[in-house]
Formats: sequence, structure tokens, C-alpha cells
Amino acid sequence: MTAEAADPNAPRAAGGGRLRAWGRIAVAAGLLVLAGLLAYACCRQEVLPARPELPALAPVTAADRILVLAPHEDDETLAAGGLIQRAVAAGAAVRVVFLTYGDHNELAFIAYRKRPWVSPTVNRNMGELRRKEALAVAGKLGLSREALVFLGYPDSGTLDIWKERWGAAAPLRSLLTNARSVPYRDALAFGKPHKGESIAADLVAQLRDFRPTRVLVSHPADQNPDHRAAWLFLQEALLETAGDLPAPDVLVYPVHAGRWPRPRGERPDYWLAVPKRLAGTPGAVWCQLELSPEEARAKAEAIRMYRSQAATEAGYLLAFARRNELFVRLRAATLVAAVGAACPPLAPQRRGLFTEEDPVPEPDGSAPGVEPEPQRLASVAWCDAGDALMVEVRLHRPPGDDAGLALCAFGYRRDRPFAQMPKYRLAWSPGWLRGYDGGRSVPTRDVKVTRARDLVTLAVPWRELGDPEAVFVQVQGSGASLEPSQTGWQLLERAARPGP
Repeated sequence: MTAEAADPNAPRAAGGGRLRAWGRIAVAAGLLVLAGLLAYACCRQEVLPARPELPALAPVTAADRILVLAPHEDDETLAAGGLIQRAVAAGAAVRVVFLTYGDHNELAFIAYRKRPWVSPTVNRNMGELRRKEALAVAGKLGLSREALVFLGYPDSGTLDIWKERWGAAAPLRSLLTNARSVPYRDALAFGKPHKGESIAADLVAQLRDFRPTRVLVSHPADQNPDHRAAWLFLQEALLETAGDLPAPDVLVYPVHAGRWPRPRGERPDYWLAVPKRLAGTPGAVWCQLELSPEEARAKAEAIRMYRSQAATEAGYLLAFARRNELFVRLRAATLVAAVGAACPPLAPQRRGLFTEEDPVPEPDGSAPGVEPEPQRLASVAWCDAGDALMVEVRLHRPPGDDAGLALCAFGYRRDRPFAQMPKYRLAWSPGWLRGYDGGRSVPTRDVKVTRARDLVTLAVPWRELGDPEAVFVQVQGSGASLEPSQTGWQLLERAARPGP
């Protein structure tokens, strides 16, 4: 008898051994997968954003008086919820001034109300709701109700007011609230017309009354128009009070800066980095306030209290509740003198504050037969040509005949009310030129335009701008072959100021 016949279980034993072997292989494979997942998780932990190498914001003391100018209810918390807590703890005086009631966010209103329509009445009611949310958030951050000031100007309308609604121009009618004046009875500016003079006077009054040592305001290259307008109106108010009040430290904060912050969602262990599209701005000095875990946690809780906005944007809003808050100082540049018929190659204003994703696009390297990259602004230089403001706009590539540029240049001089100064806008495309003062057409016969490949040079006589001491400027591209990229607004001072 053979050994196999003597042991009838031998075949089954061999089969069981094979099963056990496969089992060991499966366990080993599982362990390898688990090890890989753990390694991946460790790697992800290793690439957490590093702490930005930025100077710390100067400590807040009891002697500070901090004014936060917020375009909408929630901007004060997103940008400075930690700083507000720190200031309250230090015994500093804090005032938050809201430019609008935030009554233009229809998608959020629909999601919050769960009703698929809006109307002027609905928008006004939601504006009142946002005001109530801001009052509740103030308590969370340690502020009293009296520390909040609501002006009530039209959400999504303040930049249009800045551009066109001064002097003899009619007040702006907000399509969202169907009003030409501030409609909110509990607003400080109730009944005031939607005019540039109204906003400017209100901000001057706030500066004179509160006398801040520090002012926080939204960025002039922010993608939201009300955020740009808040910076512009504040700068004009600071010019008006320059001889009467000590100059405050103006800290600018980013909010709408492209695909930023990343990633979305609450990440208390993450740091906020300087937004890509704002990095490298000439003359900009960034700083940061590092928050304690308790301050970051309270900031996140305050953000959640803006339920009307979190209904659609919770991930975006909570992305601001991180380990730091970012601020930047933007100094007014002095215009350099032109050299011949051109701005100096190293003019400080060679780059604008661009609101597109790539601040300085690379030269177009498209191959033959491949559709070229979209046209856009590449750089902007400003200089003083003696009798004219000279603007050199370099494009990403030579423009087509359907491309165009729009220039805004609003002059300021202390001996003349700003409402009476020209609000000059120039629209150019090849073979076409138009000038406007607010909404009124003005002649352009003395404006000089030259074009050489990808460079367009505009020269606007200073007298067309009211012979200003300083000028607010901005350039925007337009047209089918030119993307609507634009610079942020800037305030430029003339080196040699004209006499009266």
C-alpha cells in the first residue's frame, strides 16, 4: 500500500495548505495597501502649507483705535475676526463701519429662504437680516452693538457710484432694492442719495469722530466691485482729512482674490498664504497676525453665524478661519517723469495690481496651427509727461482690431471739492476713441494714442483731469480678442504739484 492510500486525508491537507498560503498572501497584500495608505496620509501631512515668512503685525495696545471698513456684513469677520478679538482683549477701541447692507446675493437668499424668487422687498428684508447677523456676530467677537455702524449704500452699486454719480449726476437707482437713496431706517445714512458725495462725507465724518490709529479696508484689486470701492472712498476721505487728523496706519485685507484660500473648508491647522494674484505688487508690505487656537475657533463659530451666506458658501467662508490673518500696506506712489516719449523702463508703477490669475503673463509661445492664448494685459506703466499723464499698456500679444482698453483717471486737489473734479474715463480701440466725464461725453482731440505691436501708449493732458495733485487710476482690457483683465485701482501723486 502506498503512502497516499494509507492517508486518505492527504489530498485535502495539501489543498488546505494552498488555501493557507493564499490567505497569507492576501493578508500581506492588505498590510502593504494599509502601509501605502498610511504613507500617503503621512506625505499629505508633510505638505501642509508652511507658515508664511512674513513680519508680525505690530501688537495691539489699549491706546489703539481700530476702524474696520467692511463692504458687506461678514467681511469684517473673514478678514479680521481674530484681530478684533485681540483688540477687545487688549482694551483697544474698535469700530466696524459697513458700507452696504449686503442686499445683493440672490443665490444665497434663495438657498436660505428655500424659495426660488427674489424681489426688491425680499432683498431689503435680507439686507435687514444680514444686519441682525452682524450684530449677533459682534457679540461673539466681544464687541457691543454700539461699535457697529451701518451706512446702507447699495450692494453691488458703490463702484458705479464712484465712477459716475457725483455732482450734477442723478443718484444711482439700485435695481435690487428699487431705491435711489438709502432705504433702511436703521441705517446711519437713511434717506441719503446714492451719490459719491454722500459716501465720501459719511467716511470723513467717521474718521473725524473716531480718530482711528489703524484702519482696515478691503483690497483695491479685489474681484468684488464693492471691495474696490471701499478702498477708493476711504483713500479720498483720508486725503480730505490729511491736514486735520493724524495719519492712521492703513492695513488692506484680501477677500476675493481668485482661487484663494485653498483648500476650501475649515482647516484650523492651515496657514493663509499671500494670494498668488496679489504677490509681488511693487511697494506692498505684507504682515500677519498669528491666531491662538481659541481665537481661530471663535472666528469659525462667528463665521457660521452668518447663516444667510453660509447657505451656499460655507466652505469658502470657513477657509478664512485659519492660523493667521493677512494684511498689506499699499503706499501711494509718486509719478516719475517721462523720458522723451516713454515711461522709464524701471518705473515703480511698471506693474499694476492685476485682478487676473497670473499677474504678469508670460510671452505667447503658441505654435503654428494652435489657437493662441487669450489676449490680456501684461503690464502697465504710469508717468508724468509734463503736460500730460502718460500710460503705457503692454499687452500679452499684439491686439486685434476688435481689442480695446478703458482708462479711468480721477484727479484730486485739496483746494477743490472732489465732486467737482473730472471723473475722466477714456475708451480706446484701433480707429476709435471716446472720452467721458462721469456719464457725459467729452472731446478727445488733445488725447494722444500711439500703438506699436503689443504696446499702446495713452497721453491725457493734465488739464483734462483738473490739474490734480494726485490721481486715482485704473486700466481695463475689453473686446472679443482681449480678455476683460484689469489692474486694481492705484493712487498716484505728482512730484511737482501745480499752483492754484
